[in-house]
Amino acid sequence: MGDKGEPDVGHVYRSLKNSKARNGVFGYLYNIGSITPQEPQKVSAKQISEKLGSSERAVLGALQGDGKRYKIEDSLVGMGLAAEYEENALGYPLKLFSITRAGLEMKGELEVFARNQGQPSE
Repeated sequence: MGDKGEPDVGHVYRSLKNSKARNGVFGYLYNIGSITPQEPQKVSAKQISEKLGSSERAVLGALQGDGKRYKIEDSLVGMGLAAEYEENALGYPLKLFSITRAGLEMKGELEVFARNQGQPSE
């Protein structure tokens, strides 16, 4: 984490670069969340997996981590880029996810960070 509990851009960059699933899920949440940034759309892991053509297990690993293939500290929720909600659907608990404000702001920071990779420091 960076200053004030915000995610560290270098850590986020490496985490997204090292996982196709995590990068895809972050991009999808960003795209649907930037439409209404005051109240980003909430979606289930199943909806995300169908849109991305990934397994639901890979999507959940990217979102929450699983302690094995996907580290919890590198997960989107673990880095503060996505939020997890539990709502009732016909009496059954349903987990939903959305991008956070930090996630929305991180997109621009990642673009700047990526452009500066390989540049000599002053």
